[in-house]
Amino acid sequence: MRTKYISTDEIKSKFNKKIIFSMIILFIGLSINVIPAALISREQSKTTRIRMELSDRRDNNLALRTDFAQRYSIEEIEKTAREKLLMGEPGPSQIIFINVPKQSHVVFSVEDEKDDLDNIWWQEFADIFR
Repeated sequence: MRTKYISTDEIKSKFNKKIIFSMIILFIGLSINVIPAALISREQSKTTRIRMELSDRRDNNLALRTDFAQRYSIEEIEKTAREKLLMGEPGPSQIIFINVPKQSHVVFSVEDEKDDLDNIWWQEFADIFR
């Protein structure tokens, strides 16, 4: 029975093939772990940015509502009528009472904003599974 001798070039070639194969497997394994983590991180930063923008817009909205309520309060309307339009208090014969349906009233409430903020935790929980 004859023994087959392997040259050092063949040994090096097999060793290089094993190293290349191992590196490919390592690269695939790292890709499977790193790519989803990178995607999650990117989405989290987007979510954070959007939440900050939402908070800024809510603050701005609240400021606009407050400004609107102050500008169109009865006191401001009377002040503008007296100072800019040079109007005075009406006489007894000039006052006419009318009934305005309740549905046409405009009411601003900060409670609506709070209710929206209370529901955010549920949206955050649901975002985890998207």
